[in-house]
Amino acid sequence: MTNQMRRAAVSVGSNLAEGSSRTNAKDRAHFYQMGFSSLMELLSQSIVAFDLNLLDEIQHQELRNQIDKIGYKLNPLRNQTLKRVM
Repeated sequence: MTNQMRRAAVSVGSNLAEGSSRTNAKDRAHFYQMGFSSLMELLSQSIVAFDLNLLDEIQHQELRNQIDKIGYKLNPLRNQTLKRVM
């Protein structure tokens, strides 16, 4: 579970970095979408880890707060980029 969560977390930043380097809005939108998907994967994994008692309530809430903060910033970026494609 730890390795899966690490891979998902790294994938968020990696996809954002790759997307930001693209000159085509469609390509940027694709990587921003992948980054957001990885963030949602991390959220799901954190819920499972909490349910399995691999994370305590404080750890889970701190992680959830960080995911929410990133998601609230990433979602508008993703949506703006998608509007440019359509």
